[in-house]
Amino acid sequence: MPVLAYCLAPPLKIITIAPGADSARIQTFDLPGLRCYFSEHQEFATSAEELQAAALAYHAVVQEVFAVTTLIPFRFPTLLASAAELRRKIEERASEYESALVRLAGTAQMEINIQAVAERGPAASGTEYLRARQQATHRARQLATEARQAVGDLARNWREREFQDRLQCFALLARGTENDFLARLSALRVSPRVECRIVGPWPPAEFVDM
Repeated sequence: MPVLAYCLAPPLKIITIAPGADSARIQTFDLPGLRCYFSEHQEFATSAEELQAAALAYHAVVQEVFAVTTLIPFRFPTLLASAAELRRKIEERASEYESALVRLAGTAQMEINIQAVAERGPAASGTEYLRARQQATHRARQLATEARQAVGDLARNWREREFQDRLQCFALLARGTENDFLARLSALRVSPRVECRIVGPWPPAEFVDM
C-alpha cells in the first residue's frame, strides 16, 4: 500500500493524533532515536479543492506533533510505494536525521517574506522597468539586512531564498523567544513600497536537508 510521509521526530509518546490527508489514520514506526509518522494513501485527487484539503490536513498533523516535540517535516507530498520502502529510505540516512534532531532540539523557524514593488508608468521603457526591478530588489535586500541586524543573536541561524518577485528569510530560534523576535522586528521602518509578512513558528525545515 502506498504511503504519505509526514515527519520524523524523537520517539516520544503522543497519545492521539488527528486523521491525516483524506482522513487516513496516522501510523508510526520507530528506529533508534527516530519516529516516523505516515499514513496509507492511494493517490491524490486531481481537483484543486481536494488537493488543498489534503495539504491542510497534512500540515495539521505536522503542527500537532510539533506542538510537543522537535521534528523534521517531509515536503508535501512525499509518497512512497510502501511503509517498508519508507523505512528503508530513512534507514539510509538515519544517523543524519538523528543528529539533526539533536542539533535542532528546542528550536522553531520564523519566516520573513519581503516583496518590494517595482513601479512602472504606462510609458516606461524596458530599460526603465529593469532599473525599477533592480531598485525593488535592492530595497528588499536592504530590509532583510536590517531585519537580521535587529534580530541579532536571537537567531541561532539565518538563511535566505531569493525569488524573482520576493525574498524569504528564515530565522532559527529557541522556542519561547518568538515574541521577542517579533518585538525586535516591530521597530523596523518599512517603506510603503515594500510588503513584509512574518509567519511562524514552524518546524525548522529550512535548517536540515531532507
